[in-house]
Amino acid sequence: MHSKNEQLVHRLIEKTESGEINWNSTSRPMQYTLSMTANQILIERTANMGIVKYRFSILDSQGGDVESMSRQYNTPTSTPDAALLKELYEAAHRNANHIDETIDRLLDELD
Repeated sequence: MHSKNEQLVHRLIEKTESGEINWNSTSRPMQYTLSMTANQILIERTANMGIVKYRFSILDSQGGDVESMSRQYNTPTSTPDAALLKELYEAAHRNANHIDETIDRLLDELD
């Protein structure tokens, strides 16, 4: 992965986990999008015949591909790039589905 791409993915994870940005589910299962000023970012997970892949895309304002990368994730032999895309996917998934807020409400009810 190019160092600029890696820097962007790290920043997206950081901003997602801190709640500074919000992802949205798309009409496709296991795909999340983030709208920025002039671009859109997609992260998606696909699974086929036991092979899990993560795809990260940067789109322009018309939806055209600016940059895209796909990495296969196989534990424990996954590359650092694949692990990083998996981490971004999981952060986007939790954010878009409000998982942390839901768990917090449930914990509050149980207190």
